[in-house]
Amino acid sequence: MHTKTTRFADDIVTEFLPPKHMLSNKIIIFCDGMPGVPGNDATMETMHKRGYWSFYPRYRGTWESDGYFLDHDPTDDIRDVVESLDRPFTDYWSGEEFYIKNPEIYIIGISFGGPAAILLSSHPKVKKVVSICGVVDWTADSPDEPLDWLFETLIAKAFGKAYRLQHPDDWRHLERGTVYQPMNHMHDIDAKKILHIHAADDTLVPYDSVVNFSKKTGTTLHTLKRGGHYISGSIRSWWTWRIIKQHFESN
Repeated sequence: MHTKTTRFADDIVTEFLPPKHMLSNKIIIFCDGMPGVPGNDATMETMHKRGYWSFYPRYRGTWESDGYFLDHDPTDDIRDVVESLDRPFTDYWSGEEFYIKNPEIYIIGISFGGPAAILLSSHPKVKKVVSICGVVDWTADSPDEPLDWLFETLIAKAFGKAYRLQHPDDWRHLERGTVYQPMNHMHDIDAKKILHIHAADDTLVPYDSVVNFSKKTGTTLHTLKRGGHYISGSIRSWWTWRIIKQHFESN
């Protein structure tokens, strides 16, 4: 099954796949981790079978999308996608136009994408969000993947221009916790909409920081004893989906 490609808000290239039953208005926007190869055909095909539209946006300044990465809050990129989904959009491969009537929007943020999901929980068009291994506090840096190594070594050497910074130090906005920082917006989120799924042995996004955030905000946390930072790959498994689906359907 081939995924489709469109563009939102002029800049944001987005891979998408309609559901098996085209009359469905249920949408999942996936806010992906970083760095990594964008999109996930297997996940999109699974959601296709489960009756959901799936969308994988590329943050501005990454991969095919225009603009610069981290010269702004990446939440703005996902917000622009959310606010575009009640209008027609076109698949560039086929030229086919799509329109989703009365979209019911859910967001799943994975690792780096977790903050976008959390911070958009208060958006009136977003019904529920899930943060899987999601960052809640960038100042709680990981000893296994420090931000300076991530941006100055790994991304620069392994990903080249896939991540484009206007200024080489723009990533330090994260390090300082001045942008894309859920911990600074605890009173602005809608705690009832948020589910965290996190492994207690995650050494890349510290589990204790998520526990602290959940206690302070009243968000729901589902803890896995094992799995590390890589439980995001289990999103296609039935046991993980059951947890997510229950959250989506809760009042």
